[in-house]
Amino acid sequence: NVEVTPIGEAKQVMFDVSIASKPSTTYYIQVFSSPFCSPSGYGEGKQIFFSNPVTTDLNGYGVIEEITDFYPLHIIGPCLTATATEFDGDYYLGTSEFSEGVMAWQPEKLYLPLIVK
Repeated sequence: NVEVTPIGEAKQVMFDVSIASKPSTTYYIQVFSSPFCSPSGYGEGKQIFFSNPVTTDLNGYGVIEEITDFYPLHIIGPCLTATATEFDGDYYLGTSEFSEGVMAWQPEKLYLPLIVK
């Protein structure tokens, strides 16, 4: 899940990225920005907006808390989607499907569920 919350005067955006999957596993999370969300609800990412690794705990949960500039969303687009790619320390393994797309300007909490196989 990716939670997106505008901060202050919409100059920054806070991400709470969470994943539930295999225990003690590292995933490379990528959040993408696009001009529009896909009519299907899922979609492609036009440009990477944020990326960072996260390692799940013994229960398979991992969290990233990040605050970043909101400005690129005005250039690229307000629709955000995310993927998770498993990393074993040497190689990148399978990548999840794109998450559901959400519009970043909405003031309520937004979630991007990730399907990790």
